Amino acid sequence: IIEQTDLKFFILNIPENFADLYKLPTEVIMSMAKHISIGQEVFLAGEPKFSLYACDNNVYAAVSYKDITTKLQVVVRGENKGIRDIESGKIYTECKLLPLPSHMMDATTNIEEEPEYSYEVDLGPGHTLLFEVIR
Repeated sequence: IIEQTDLKFFILNIPENFADLYKLPTEVIMSMAKHISIGQEVFLAGEPKFSLYACDNNVYAAVSYKDITTKLQVVVRGENKGIRDIESGKIYTECKLLPLPSHMMDATTNIEEEPEYSYEVDLGPGHTLLFEVIR
């Protein structure tokens, strides 16, 4: 008896030189982050050289490995009221609703997705942003 599960299996073909991953277009990196983070509440979009860590108390940490202060896009899945910087208490409410997949008028179907909201945050070199999602 074979049971159907919700497991997903991804194969990512990595170039021989890992630095070549940083040369990928922003749209490709965002698509990879979106699909790899299926089932998670938050993912990062935009340029590379950022990491996201999820803690078990609904807190997230975004770390910058860039040499300059850069705008980071924190994408939250599902309805929310914003994100709150835990250290400063600043609440980010200004966001952009990302487009959902559209039907291509063919025989395929689209997987239902929750709306995704993108919050733009400035993050300096070597800094960490600790934040939580406000529902």
